[in-house]
Order: sequence, then structure tokens, then C-alpha cells
Amino acid sequence: MVAKEQQEKESIPRKTLATTVKSGRGSIMLWGCVASAGTGNLSKVEDCMDSTQCQQILENNVEESTTIKTTNQNTDDLNVIEHLWGDLKRAVHPRQPSNLTELEMFCKEEWSKIHSSRIQTLITGYRKHLEAVICAKGGSTKY
Repeated sequence: MVAKEQQEKESIPRKTLATTVKSGRGSIMLWGCVASAGTGNLSKVEDCMDSTQCQQILENNVEESTTIKTTNQNTDDLNVIEHLWGDLKRAVHPRQPSNLTELEMFCKEEWSKIHSSRIQTLITGYRKHLEAVICAKGGSTKY
């Protein structure tokens, strides 16, 4: 079973598209998008995301004029959305969902509450974060 889980994790760069939010009673994988104006849709990923499911999610949730950009898996902490996944987990956890349906519902509710000012703050600090990583030659930083 561990080998199957590892294979599923390696099937797509998970950190660029989705995260797992654990409730203690199971977990779900989510795909979310964010722009400077605010959060976009949050979609549940069924099983392991394959290219067909990824294309469907993108077609249903991303406008044609949007450029899709993924990041190197080794620089997840440089991805603005990673901070939002943490925010989402902290917002959902106290609500103590009792099942996976409730977990998904709470995640979508809390995701929609993330204010654009939070995203703007992350974007504004991004330059300093990148400069720190460059100065550290890719090593550890205070961020």
C-alpha cells in the first residue's frame, strides 16, 4: 500500500496544484488557484490526478487568457499559494469537520473568505523572499 501511495504522489507535481487537508478522519486533495485579485475556485481532486483530470479542472476553473505556470518542486516555499494552503488548514481545523463531505465544504467556505489583501501582502513580500534565497545561494533563509 505504501508503494501505491508513493506512486500516486509522484504522478503529478502535487505541490503546484493541490494539497491534502487532514481532518483526523481522512483527507481530501484539493486544487486551487489564486491571483492578485483574490482566490479562484477550489476543486476536489478525485483519486490520483492524471492528465485528463488536470485538463478538466483547468478547463472548468481557469480562464483562457490566464497563463498557467508551475513551479519547481524544490521551491515550494517560494510559491505564494503554499502560504494560503497553510492559512486554509488553520481556518478549517478548529471547525472540526466530522466527515469528508463536511471537510470539503468547510475548505471551500474558508477558501472563499481569504481576502485579496492577504494575497497582496504575500505578493509584496515575494521580492524580498527571492532576494534572500539568492543571497543564501539557495540555502536556508528566515522565510
